[in-house]
Amino acid sequence: MPWEWILSPATGFALVAAAMAGVMYLFYTLKLEMRALRLRHEARIEAIAAENQQLVEHLERAAARLDEAQERAAAFNSPLRPGLNLSRRSQALRLFRRGQSAEEIAGSLSLTAGEVRLLLKIHGMVVQQASNPRQKES
Repeated sequence: MPWEWILSPATGFALVAAAMAGVMYLFYTLKLEMRALRLRHEARIEAIAAENQQLVEHLERAAARLDEAQERAAAFNSPLRPGLNLSRRSQALRLFRRGQSAEEIAGSLSLTAGEVRLLLKIHGMVVQQASNPRQKES
């Protein structure tokens, strides 16, 4: 008779109820752990998003500074036209002696008229000083 309670239908129901309570407890604790993990995950995602935003702002500032530096560097790297070399100078003077105007000389030698006029003016001053040595002294 001490073991008759095992065969009782109430015992079976009690065991099933205890098993269900254990399963419910495990389910509830698992659910709590998953919620905690999700909250940590969301916090981590927010931190990463904030850091990403800071990096984007830093990158935009760096890009703006780079553009500014490139614009300043472009001013220094502008291609310079070579000066009036000796062969062009002698060609211009030869054409002037033949009676061509400064504009015609400039067109034929791919120079500006101002450059040719300046060359002719300096040449005239040099010739004048060479013919008048007294002006050199004063």
